[in-house]
Amino acid sequence: MQKDEHIQIWIDSDSCPKNVRKVVLRSLTKNNLSAVFVADRHLVDVETTIAEHTGKLRKEYLKKGGSPEEVKEVKSKIEMIVVATEDDGADNYMVENSQSPSLAITRDLTLSYRLVSKGVTVIDDRGRQSSEENIKHKLSAKLVNDSFREWNLFFEQNKSLGEKQLREFSSSYDRLIHDMFL
Repeated sequence: MQKDEHIQIWIDSDSCPKNVRKVVLRSLTKNNLSAVFVADRHLVDVETTIAEHTGKLRKEYLKKGGSPEEVKEVKSKIEMIVVATEDDGADNYMVENSQSPSLAITRDLTLSYRLVSKGVTVIDDRGRQSSEENIKHKLSAKLVNDSFREWNLFFEQNKSLGEKQLREFSSSYDRLIHDMFL
């Protein structure tokens, strides 16, 4: 049960690694939390989880004596929103539709800045939280690195998401879920 039924989890699914989505989906179904996955394409793992979760909730509803006529109203609180394929389509949807207090997962620093400015709690796929205090510094560093890359001075690449980074994400995510929702 959520502390506040209006809190949602927003996932910038365009760039969210599949193993991170798996951690998030498992937590969402276990705790029956409200979440919105936003991408410019359908994500099979998300849609499959929504269908399976809805089926499980409906079975439980009927076992508790719920009406067969009303069972169609029972559904997962997880949504998959597919936006038009355009620059920042998913980002704009998240900014326009999210509200504080909520949690967002994205690696996009510009989107992080926009969401933090709205009072949304933001973590990246490594579990690092963005705040009003650190997001401007992160954006400045990104702009400098982008300029260096344009001038072919260096090329910085994110390290791949290994087990250690996935554990760090999971730990940070679980802590925030507990603090915000449970």
